[in-house]
Amino acid sequence: MQLLMLVGNNLKYDTRVKRHINAVAKLVDNVSVLARPIPDEDTNVPYLAPNVQLSFFHYSPQPHPINTAILQFAEKWGLKEIFLKCLPILACDSYYHIPCLEKYTQLLEQMVSGDRWRDITSRKSQEMDLSNALSYPLTFLESSVQYAEKALETNADIVWCNDLDTLLAGVVHAKQYNSRLVYDFHDIVADISDGVFPQMYSNMLVQFEKNMIQFANIVLSISESDLIWSKQHYNFAAPAIPILNCSDVKKINHLPIKTVPKKEITIYYHGMSDSSRGLFQLVQAVEQTDSFKIVLRCLPSDNLEMIKRYVTDHHLEHRVSFLDPVRPDEIPLVANRDGDVGFHMCNVNDCLNWKFALTNKFIEYTKAGLPIITSDTMEQGRIVRKYHNGWVLEENSVAGIAKVLQCVLSDQKSFPKMSKRSRLVARTIFNWKRYENYLKIIVNGKDKQLQKISVKVQEQPEILEAWDAEDCLNWEEVQKQLKEE
Repeated sequence: MQLLMLVGNNLKYDTRVKRHINAVAKLVDNVSVLARPIPDEDTNVPYLAPNVQLSFFHYSPQPHPINTAILQFAEKWGLKEIFLKCLPILACDSYYHIPCLEKYTQLLEQMVSGDRWRDITSRKSQEMDLSNALSYPLTFLESSVQYAEKALETNADIVWCNDLDTLLAGVVHAKQYNSRLVYDFHDIVADISDGVFPQMYSNMLVQFEKNMIQFANIVLSISESDLIWSKQHYNFAAPAIPILNCSDVKKINHLPIKTVPKKEITIYYHGMSDSSRGLFQLVQAVEQTDSFKIVLRCLPSDNLEMIKRYVTDHHLEHRVSFLDPVRPDEIPLVANRDGDVGFHMCNVNDCLNWKFALTNKFIEYTKAGLPIITSDTMEQGRIVRKYHNGWVLEENSVAGIAKVLQCVLSDQKSFPKMSKRSRLVARTIFNWKRYENYLKIIVNGKDKQLQKISVKVQEQPEILEAWDAEDCLNWEEVQKQLKEE
């Protein structure tokens, strides 16, 4: 059996995708990986199985107009209508002419004006003039077409798409070779983060994903919440299977269970250090009490430099430590050694990805056996409430953190129990062996087994019927206006 793995991000540093590649390599004869190189990436990607062949696709922007080439490709593969639904301005050769741009942008807005798309159309998008905004969807489609043409050079029984920018390649590959299409998305990319992407691009992406996902035989993601939202809003028929981003728990067996702290309680954090992570608020909350210390292992940022200045100005150097980040596989060890409580904060109302977040740091904290302070994301809040291995923030503010810190103080005698519960979560929910078995089922492709591990989504036929009716009416109106041109 031959498998083609399509990768849209930096494979050199993506341990999740490399873990999947090596797992499926045990199940098939050969794995061909077609990746998109990031500027600092070369062809030397370590730790891949011997039967994995790696090649790279290089996107080459073409002179304008590019809409003709995009539509010709779409028509060849029976996808022209989908492309026009995603970006009606493809029908116009003068797409950078302002009146034309304004008109066709309104047509795209009409395509996502129904209740189905409210989460996307109400997002906090990036402010941008229409001419610059248009470059985002045009580049996405042009690069997707070129990537698909490259992927068609490799015959395979299974084509495995990682993220939305590889999905077109998977769809045409499945059409050409009758290959089984696995679509593995790691984010709801149309609302990946607040203030990222112009609204036009988000509108196009959600239409593209909704229509293209219908061709998938199996859909995967990193959490049940992501899959449930997509299943409800895209209404695809394929099994939807969660493959969480976790590794072998054997590496954590030797780590000690946390005990009742003898002195101050140490709050531990690792990861990004931008202002949305709540680190400044954490420092300010800890400043109000003598019972806590903080260890920050962060990537550099302007916000981190501001926090360092604050710590110096307020003479908190003995309370707040700034340490270098470590490799992902080392995080449970150093978190267990350096911290008593793990910390993760985000604004769950900023975007869908934060609302549903199941972050790497949360998973690593459970492996480290730390009780956890977390924002109330659907996944992390649910786990903490179910297993009683931490505390859920009610609000992202200094006062909100201070309130939780008082609960931490009151509960410190329960740290050993909470530590064991975090480790239980790691061994059950975040155990790679569980998901490695899922990958075997996915590669084998037996329907009954696939349905058994698929997420169960509550039926909502009346809502779906209303959404479909809205979408049909909107498309009919857009088609009329396209024909008038």
